[in-house]
Amino acid sequence: MNIYSNIRKDADLQKLGPSYSFAKTLRKYVDKPVCIISNARGGTSLSKFSNGGEYYTPMMERISRANDFGTVKGVIWHHGEANSSNYASYLGTLNSLVGDIRGAVDTNFYFLAGQLGPWDGKYEGFNENLTQIQSYIDNADYVHNDRIEHLGDETHFNTPSQLLMGSRYAQKILEELYDIPIGVYEFYLPDELIVTSGTDTIRTGERIIYTTQWSDVLSFTLHCNEGLGFDTLAINNSLISVSDGAQSYEFSAGSRDTVFSITASFEIVSNEAETTKPALGFYPNPSTR
Repeated sequence: MNIYSNIRKDADLQKLGPSYSFAKTLRKYVDKPVCIISNARGGTSLSKFSNGGEYYTPMMERISRANDFGTVKGVIWHHGEANSSNYASYLGTLNSLVGDIRGAVDTNFYFLAGQLGPWDGKYEGFNENLTQIQSYIDNADYVHNDRIEHLGDETHFNTPSQLLMGSRYAQKILEELYDIPIGVYEFYLPDELIVTSGTDTIRTGERIIYTTQWSDVLSFTLHCNEGLGFDTLAINNSLISVSDGAQSYEFSAGSRDTVFSITASFEIVSNEAETTKPALGFYPNPSTR
């Protein structure tokens, strides 16, 4: 969505970001139109967005137009690499910027920031500092970076991590602003399995990001491809007791942000065994970096 920013870099530099799955997840659960104003620029320090900075005026002009479409409910803010080495004053400066934006749209909107990558301690100080955001900024929170991975450059998130982070932003926004609790789940599945939840069929794949409305009785069901049955089954390295040749297994969703790594071996229970991947999927294939 950064392609729509009025302060962005060249168009060919605008790749997948967390706004993609954030928007799709909101659309899945909110039964009314939601306008998203994207106004971002990568690789830029906070001072350039702040009052007196290069991008302050065009950014404020764009944000002020939000009032033409309705009430600003929230802002998601994923930023910080350029300030990661001098993070001590970051939240104080950010609070001033949030105050300016709230003044421009005349509402105390919910402000949600995201942690940077967790790798090699590179952003450890910045990320720890961000956990104190509620001490600096009213009506604010942050999104954690557990299980986030990079492209190989120790800066940019890879595609599954962008989808995961966007889903986590949506999870917080949905609960805080719409009173809709959702769970965000990751699945690692072999090709011979699909997993369902209610009427949803979740596609198989190397790493799947899936959201669903959460309840304390939420469960998932694993299904073997036609003609196959379980020989062995393990979830997160814990061996599961299943009946020999069973073709499905139901298990609890657990907490609202969980990864399920599933390994299994199979036996043929009929002559119709096949291992074709299911066609249904939760996310279409987005462009990757």
